[in-house]
Amino acid sequence: ALQRVDRAISSLEGQVDLVGSPGTRDENWQTGVKRDYAQLGRVVTNLCVMDFNGPERQMRVVSLHPGVTFDQVQQATGFPLAQADDIAETPLPTAEQLELIQHLDPNNVRSKIIKDNPPAVPAGAQ
Repeated sequence: ALQRVDRAISSLEGQVDLVGSPGTRDENWQTGVKRDYAQLGRVVTNLCVMDFNGPERQMRVVSLHPGVTFDQVQQATGFPLAQADDIAETPLPTAEQLELIQHLDPNNVRSKIIKDNPPAVPAGAQ
């Protein structure tokens, strides 16, 4: 599911007033709730891809989009981030993946949701 966020990645804060999911904090889970039904695995932004596998489930940058540095991501974020030991460049989607995206989103709704609607094609290939 896509969720529109009209603010930059800097709007991500360490703690929020309204929680729409229990997330990764143990105290947010009711006793006896089966956790494998709700997992927060990855956060994809206009700068990078993050997971929650840093120390004490801290958000961790696992890949940087082409041309973006870790320092740029950290400066644009409102809390400290962990960095994966094997941080990589986010790969561009394959032709098959782009075709699947077009099939799933024939009306190009993502262009109204994803900041700057990056074309996800190698520079010079357009």
